[in-house]
Amino acid sequence: MKTLASALLGALALSSANTSFAKYLASYPMMLGGFPFGGWNVVEDSCLKVYRIHFPDTAYAWLYILPALMVFGLWLVAYKRLQEKQLKQITVEFRDKQSIYLQIADHICEGILQGKWKEGERIPSVRELAVLMQVNPHTILRSYDFLLNQDIIFNKRGLGYSASHSSKALITAYRKQRFMEIELPTFFSSLVLLDITIEEIKVCFNEFILKNNSVSH
Repeated sequence: MKTLASALLGALALSSANTSFAKYLASYPMMLGGFPFGGWNVVEDSCLKVYRIHFPDTAYAWLYILPALMVFGLWLVAYKRLQEKQLKQITVEFRDKQSIYLQIADHICEGILQGKWKEGERIPSVRELAVLMQVNPHTILRSYDFLLNQDIIFNKRGLGYSASHSSKALITAYRKQRFMEIELPTFFSSLVLLDITIEEIKVCFNEFILKNNSVSH
């Protein structure tokens, strides 16, 4: 209620006799534009600053309150739809054989490699990703700590987490090392158990390369 009251006070301030309707409509969404980056506190601070400057003259303010609420309602609906779209994109089926925080870290790495989150740019906050993936924020924080230790992401005060400028190369190196140390020994054990020769593997590998090259072209 405090935030809503502050927003309405900002609307009253901007609707003074010397403020045109067009100028008001242009300023109100601009104040709300800080919400995705700083939350309601940014909106509230912006509204209160405008309120303190323009409050002396609020004649005919009621004429602008309804359009203000309409603009805010349309913006909120669009933001909710964007969240729902992101939620569908971040749905992950977790496996039992690997820790959830590592699977989340793999998902973030996959997103960086695919260009969903570009190098040097911001990735979702702990709270945002916890909501989108419907997991405990502490699990997300553990995933982020793991990626921080790998230098794949970095945390800058006031800006949140971002993908490092060399994140793609680091992800590739990390995955290669994990494959060599964990997955490759299991693969070799299967070869010995099933009596599969390296020559047979080479034939299958070459067929795989040819197939993928033809698909890419």
